[in-house]
Amino acid sequence: MWLWFAALSYTIGVGTPGDANAATAPQDWSTQYDKVIGGEPGTDDALPFLQNVRTAADGTTIAVVQARRVTVWDSRHLSEPVLELWPRDDVAQLGSSRNVQLDSTGLWVRYDRGLGRFLLDGRLVRTMPSPPDEWVQGGIVVLGDGTLLARERFPFPHQVFNWELGHPGWQIAVAHLRLANDGWMADTVAIYDSSGRTLGLAVRRNQMFSGQPFADHDLIYWNRPAGAVGIVARNMGTGEVEVVEVGPGQDTVLEARVQLPLSLLDRDTIEAAIASHMQRISRRLRSSDDSLAASTLHDLVEAALHIPDHLPPVTAVVATASNEVWLRSSEPNDSMAVWYAINRTQPTSPPRRVFLPEQFMLRDATDTHVWGLHVDRRFAGQVQGRRLVPIG
Repeated sequence: MWLWFAALSYTIGVGTPGDANAATAPQDWSTQYDKVIGGEPGTDDALPFLQNVRTAADGTTIAVVQARRVTVWDSRHLSEPVLELWPRDDVAQLGSSRNVQLDSTGLWVRYDRGLGRFLLDGRLVRTMPSPPDEWVQGGIVVLGDGTLLARERFPFPHQVFNWELGHPGWQIAVAHLRLANDGWMADTVAIYDSSGRTLGLAVRRNQMFSGQPFADHDLIYWNRPAGAVGIVARNMGTGEVEVVEVGPGQDTVLEARVQLPLSLLDRDTIEAAIASHMQRISRRLRSSDDSLAASTLHDLVEAALHIPDHLPPVTAVVATASNEVWLRSSEPNDSMAVWYAINRTQPTSPPRRVFLPEQFMLRDATDTHVWGLHVDRRFAGQVQGRRLVPIG
């Protein structure tokens, strides 16, 4: 019987980290409901299969991604899109749309089998094939010269039973890709450790996998406006978080350290996570006419969980058109999610603290608005642009 968990941190060795931020008096902000595309979840006007929303830096141009559909909107007039990029015969061979990268003159659309560059008037000006499968699972950044930044595929879950803690297979590469005559060429930009993402349990013939509920491995994000990959080291145990961005050629474009509140991981929260996993495993065992004593199953799950002293100080990260990096904190709040926004032009200044509705899925921000999704479990709902309002 195998039980496995892991959590290691890797900090990019590219220069000296910036001065630690005290963050003792962050600027507090809230938001107001302001702009909307689509209807509330559960209504006839809800947009189906919403995946993403991105905005240009000035906040005027908005790109919305749904399954098999990309639309462009003028945020000043949201009655109908100004551009619809599906269905189109000139990109039909590329498959379904998956994501967008928006700038002041146009957008790149990532499809199943390639990428297309469109001007804001709808003209298709360039297409590119997709890189090999190993590089397309974690998102792509298209640089100004048409080269790419991409992350290699995460390990398959079953490998948690074969790799020891810190095995080099957990070292995930981010590469600068360029298309040459003989195919794609990849130059490594950064390496980070992904171990600790997956909980693996083997009970007799049953193997079960899920995400570690208290995982504190490094987080990766794409800063598409800056043409860089970001890595957030968040398991230092003190609440300090290190944010590093690296561009092509291993050029460091951002270094910041932020002190965030730490929340103790209490026993009730741990027991709730154990109970949830016990239910899943019990259902799997019953389906194969098997069973295990509750006390034994409890001990197996607890041994496989990664249980630090504190919740990870950051649970999500988003780089925005406002030239900020937004970090979602795990600090408790009755009804709101707490985010900290680092100003990339002043990375040593205290970040501002922003309270967002719990059901609002942040995807982008400008100087005046945050943009995101409000959807149901089937990702049907609306795009919201919420106006930023200072508190006090």
